[in-house]
Amino acid sequence: LLHMSSRCCDAVTVSNDTGINFTLVNIWNMETEVTPGLRNKLGGMFFSDDGNDLFIVDQSEEEGAAINRIPLTRDSTTNKITGLIGTSERIYDLEYLDLMTKVRSSSSSTNGDIWLSPTSPELLIVKYNETTKNFTTKQEIDLSEFPGWGCYISDTNLNTPDGCWPTIPSYGVAFHSKLKDPNDSNRPLMLVGGEYGIWSLPWIVNDTGFYTPGGTATVFTEHPAEWHGGLLAIPSGSLAGDLMTLDWDNDRLAVFDLGTTGQVDDKVNPSFLEFASFPNTTSPWGMIFDPMTNDILVCSWEDYDTDFLFHFSGFPPGIDIDKVLAVIQQKINEALSSSGRRHLYIEGDSEVDLFVTRKLKGVKGAKADKNKKTKGTKGPKVTKGKGSTAVPSLVPSVSAEPSFSEMPSTVPSVSAVP
Repeated sequence: LLHMSSRCCDAVTVSNDTGINFTLVNIWNMETEVTPGLRNKLGGMFFSDDGNDLFIVDQSEEEGAAINRIPLTRDSTTNKITGLIGTSERIYDLEYLDLMTKVRSSSSSTNGDIWLSPTSPELLIVKYNETTKNFTTKQEIDLSEFPGWGCYISDTNLNTPDGCWPTIPSYGVAFHSKLKDPNDSNRPLMLVGGEYGIWSLPWIVNDTGFYTPGGTATVFTEHPAEWHGGLLAIPSGSLAGDLMTLDWDNDRLAVFDLGTTGQVDDKVNPSFLEFASFPNTTSPWGMIFDPMTNDILVCSWEDYDTDFLFHFSGFPPGIDIDKVLAVIQQKINEALSSSGRRHLYIEGDSEVDLFVTRKLKGVKGAKADKNKKTKGTKGPKVTKGKGSTAVPSLVPSVSAEPSFSEMPSTVPSVSAVP
């Protein structure tokens, strides 16, 4: 375990049980790091197409919720985020906006779709024009009309005849890279979070990118937390395709091992890896992978005046297939234009890492009434006062060795002969 100390959070613990060197790179105080400073209760995030701007919700789940644009600085060699330029711009106001997911798709009709969760049993799809900086609404979806939404497996305390509660709010959208939508083998299965659970939703998408229900929503897994926050499929490395989610109630970042089947081992009490844990005054809520490096950004949601943005590193950078194909084509052209015969090599990292999962501790309590709540009433968390405006310092301690043997790595190469 790697311990990172900070004045804002006492200590953030990052697990290295995977054998990967995960580290907490930075913590930014979002009240003082940018001007004007962001308000508290940070929510969803997405990146601009070129990766140079971060869009983040403040005052999420409140009437004054808004999306803010923050320019970033990056290392010229690694492309890793090195800082925030220092300015912020509020560009879109939407009441009760919470979490967001931006789609990267090969289909022009859905590429760039931004799925918004407005703290209700609804999803909103918008488009953002990076030239005009305008948002336009593409589609509004009422999940309470989707068959199966809000139906649980184990719950016996819903006081409903059919054991369902279709009016629960949505908390984030993810696209499952290991499973495909039953209506389209080329489209990843959509996962949508709600209170105490995550559901898979099949869709029919027409040529214009308009979504209609394509079946019944089914429980992908019940969840240890009532408010589980951000939801993402891990894009690379030995955990690629597994599901990462934030647990607001228990202040942790969890990874569900989906194995080769793409499913959790137990839909009611799934095994998970605790990737990172936060003190109970942090309350992580929004999360996103950096499309240029696959680093993770996590933001906090609390009732006090200051919230923070955490930057984790450790997942290997992803592959931009368009760039790879362009390089391959260039090499082929060079080979064909030369008199000699050349071999073209595509090399990749096939290192296999093992990690340990464990069952959730304790027994999940009965669900509370599914009335609309505010985060301020969640759980027995300690009431916080306004934190320091100083940027927290990072003081790492010595990392413990993994408690298992790592598999030897090999680097295969495949030659193509024009």
